[in-house]
Parts: sequence; C-alpha cells; structure tokens
Amino acid sequence: MTGILLQRTINIKIVSLATRFLPAYLLTLDNFAVQNYFAQAAPDRCPDGHEYFWNTEAVRKALVVQLGFATWPPANAIDMPDEQVIEYVEAFFQLVAKPSDSWFHSYCGSEHPKAFDISSGRYDYTVQVNTLFDRFGAGLRLKNGKIHSLGSGVLAPRLAEALPFGEDEHLRSLVTMALADFRSPDLLKRWTALQHIADAFERIKSSQLPNNKKQSVVALVNALQPEAALAKHIDALFREMTSLSNNLTIRHHEIGTMEITDDAQLIDFLFYSYYNLVRFALIRLHAGQSEMRDDPVRKGVKGD
Repeated sequence: MTGILLQRTINIKIVSLATRFLPAYLLTLDNFAVQNYFAQAAPDRCPDGHEYFWNTEAVRKALVVQLGFATWPPANAIDMPDEQVIEYVEAFFQLVAKPSDSWFHSYCGSEHPKAFDISSGRYDYTVQVNTLFDRFGAGLRLKNGKIHSLGSGVLAPRLAEALPFGEDEHLRSLVTMALADFRSPDLLKRWTALQHIADAFERIKSSQLPNNKKQSVVALVNALQPEAALAKHIDALFREMTSLSNNLTIRHHEIGTMEITDDAQLIDFLFYSYYNLVRFALIRLHAGQSEMRDDPVRKGVKGD
C-alpha cells in the first residue's frame, strides 16, 4: 500500500512557473516600464531623443550583462523552465529603479525621468513579485534580489531554530548542509538536502551504541523516553523512515530503486519528516534529558 501511495505522489504533475506566474509577471514588468522603472537601465527614446519607457534591444543587452545569454522578449515563454524564470526575476531586480524626479514633455505627451531611486525601485519590484508568488502558490520568496524557497509555511520557521548538537560536529555539518541546500529553489539541491538530512538521521540512530546500530536504535528510543504506549510507535517510525531512505533514491541508487529526484512535493514532505525526527531526538537528548529522566511515567521500548 505504501508503494502505491508513493507512486501516485510521484505521478502528480507540478505546475511550472511558466504556466501561471510568468504571464502575470510579464504584465507586471510592462506596468513598471510604463512608469519608467527601466528608463535608467534600458531606456527607449522619444522623437526628440529624451529617455523614457524601455527599449526591447536595450533590455536584451542589459539582461545579457546579468545572465551571459538572454532573449527578449522571451521566446516560447510557456515552455520556459522554472530555473530560467527565476534567473529573469533576479536579473530584472538589478535593472529596476524608481524615477524620483521627472519632467513632462508636451511634444510626446510623456514624462521623462531626470533622477532615479534604485532602493525604492527594488523595494516596489520585490513587493510586486512576492505578491505574485503568493497569489499563485509558488512557494518562493524574493529577498535582496535572490529567490528563496519557502517550503511549508507552517514548518519552514522551525528550520531557523538553533539545535543542540552536543559534541557531534559532523552531525552539525550534515544538518547545516541540508538546511542550506533545502533553501535553494533548485530541485536538485533540495534533493541533495534530503540526502544530507537522511544521513543525519542515520547518524542519530548510531549515536548511542556506535558498534551495534540495531541496539543503538533501541537505546535511542529509550533515551528519548516517550510514553510507554508511544515508544513502540516511535521505534516503528524509525524503522519505516530507514526503509524509505533505503528504497527510494535518497541514500541508495541501485537499479530498481524508486526515483524521486523530480518530485518536489515528495522531497519536501520527506525532508520535513527526517528533519523533525532529528530535531526531536536532539532536543530530547541534549536539552531536556535530565528533566525527562526523573519522570517515572515515561518508559522506552525494550530490546528483543
């Protein structure tokens, strides 16, 4: 049953940024252009030669400076991969500037900016882009010109919490690398983050008796000191999460192992699952261990 549910999850089609976000984003750029927000970086010129609006070729050249290669307007926008959409969003952040002083040209009937405020322009741009991300449920956020993944709106803030690692610097490194990669919008990096956090989970399991992993898990569950009725379920959860990391392309990559590298939703779900287990174990082992030890109601599981 578990395998069927996982397979169904993998087959879910994830809506790309180009499908809904990009058309609205391009319209937003047009609106900024009408207000001369790109008249500093990529201006057009009125018949008298005064700068205003934006110019297609000037925009393309400005984007090439930022990206190395770019087309403008984008060809086949509906097929643009998410990574490229993100590159464009970050590049335009570098080009935007709000006019702070303008004069009206009666001949062409347009405002021509004389001075610009880059900070105000970037602020307005960031607000509009993040509004679109929220509207279309992209799970992304533009901050200081870079796109960051939000992950779960409920669980993401927990990733910023400090964790007690004791003396285990290698475990700290695994979790640190996992969090850094998980915050990337790049799906491959987020998959790598899942590998790191699964490795951290395995290290936690061997923390009590390094030379005997099976007995170490038993000792770990006892050390976590759950309610007696809950202990067997935590032990079963540890076993199930181990099975997932072995049978999916997380820690093993043999032919026949179920591929999950392209399933963003499943990667997010599994990352938070492993992370919460690691977090729970660290907090119980290091932060509240002395208080829990004195509670006679709580008992762990017993070894076979």
